[in-house]
Amino acid sequence: GAIAPLVQILRDAANSSTALRTAAAGALRNLTVNTDNKVRVAAQAGAIDALVQLLSDVDATVRKEVAGAVRNVASNAENKVRLAEAGAMAPLVRLLSDADAAVREQAAGAVRNLASHAANKALLAEAGAIAPLVSLLRGDGNAATDAEAGVVEQAAAALSSIAMHTDNKTRVVSAGAIEPLVRLLRTDH
Repeated sequence: GAIAPLVQILRDAANSSTALRTAAAGALRNLTVNTDNKVRVAAQAGAIDALVQLLSDVDATVRKEVAGAVRNVASNAENKVRLAEAGAMAPLVRLLSDADAAVREQAAGAVRNLASHAANKALLAEAGAIAPLVSLLRGDGNAATDAEAGVVEQAAAALSSIAMHTDNKTRVVSAGAIEPLVRLLRTDH
């Protein structure tokens, strides 16, 4: 299959060109739309660690594709735990403030998927996810771009899931989420 060589490219990222990293991450992102492939990719030795490491790539296109692959992989219950154990929370939180709207959207989608696991709700709050998610709700990025609508939607859904944890309810309110959420209810988003 194609998964093992693609994962190898990501594991050997230091020796791969930006174009090759982008293509491999993009292929994994596309492959992980399939339910069975989410499991196959996560089961491949070193795949989760390579994805987590590449969330910090210097190239925005690589970060977008990797965050998209993580978003897809994180829709599987077992993978939510694997990603948390591999340290995905901190780099994803950093990507919520990325200069590129497409990266922010994929990162917010990954956080949304990870937050549907009970233990991850607290881990995401501890990693500092609430404040940048609220910032995305406010449209602190460039709200005029088409991608921003997706960013706002993913941020709202991620906050909704994170707020289901008892300790996080006050954190979300204290971070100022109520006003932008009410404003969203009045818009076409």
